[in-house]
Amino acid sequence: MSQHPHLIHKPFDRIVFNFPHAVFFLRGHDKYQIDAHKMLTNCGEIHVTNKTAHPFKEWKIVELAEEFGLHLVEESELSLYDYPGYLNRRGSGIALWNFLWEKTQMEEEKKIMHYSGSQKILLVGEGNFSFAACLATAFASASNIVATSLDSKESFMEKYPNAVRTLNELEGKGCVVLHEVDVDTMSQHPLLADKLFDRIVFNFPHAGFVGMESHRLHQDLVKRFFTTACEMLMARGEVHVTHKTAHPFSNWNIVKLAEEVGLYLVEEAPFTRDDYPGYLNKKGSGRKCNRTFRVGQCSTYKFTKLPLQLLVLGSPS
Repeated sequence: MSQHPHLIHKPFDRIVFNFPHAVFFLRGHDKYQIDAHKMLTNCGEIHVTNKTAHPFKEWKIVELAEEFGLHLVEESELSLYDYPGYLNRRGSGIALWNFLWEKTQMEEEKKIMHYSGSQKILLVGEGNFSFAACLATAFASASNIVATSLDSKESFMEKYPNAVRTLNELEGKGCVVLHEVDVDTMSQHPLLADKLFDRIVFNFPHAGFVGMESHRLHQDLVKRFFTTACEMLMARGEVHVTHKTAHPFSNWNIVKLAEEVGLYLVEEAPFTRDDYPGYLNKKGSGRKCNRTFRVGQCSTYKFTKLPLQLLVLGSPS
């Protein structure tokens, strides 16, 4: 269910399954639990209502939950009278109980630099998808990543013929790969509408090579990206832009552009390509689109919708 078009990348505070039956809790077929624990918010709970008398107690629901990093926080008695209008089917009148679990980390979280496997990550303006592949390798999965490209799939294959394998590997690891996604309309894409992300990343934004290059064109692109990203960001999420900091790139005034749409700088972190094994930045347009370019001095700018002091005051003590 976590892969359903209307459910993918949607976290829930409560996931409820009343009176599960058939294969859902047989060992080797724990499809509900496997999917459900991926769809919880950090403090979310899974509720299962189940009979507790023999033979139902042999299902050992609590033990099954622990196998997926879910731990019992409460077992409460259920009465149908507490839910006016609810009619369970094929019930036998045996005492009913409600189980609640809270999600915990079973193993150390997989991370690389500013990103982790628990974050819902949107990558914008991917060229050859090597940055997405780098993250997927670090996480040993890409099910938390949506990687987008402005190119059509046909154009992508023409520009980066050696990257087709990368694309296939990403999709095999669960990455959602989307082509022809524009910064102006990405929030309206059928698979992105109503989706919120913990991290929205745009590495080396560039408006392309059209005649005399003007930093105003690039500024316009970045500001339009910021505007749309604001709509797709979780309350405490971050927008990341990796950008060169030397002249003339410093004239883009990225921090000021972000503030104009309600985003505030929380950190400027030095960027080194060596921190992202396998990542190959590409020019992306023109006759030399498949060539890399010298990164030089650059930073990853991290923005959030709240000023830094509000984030500190609002954070848990």
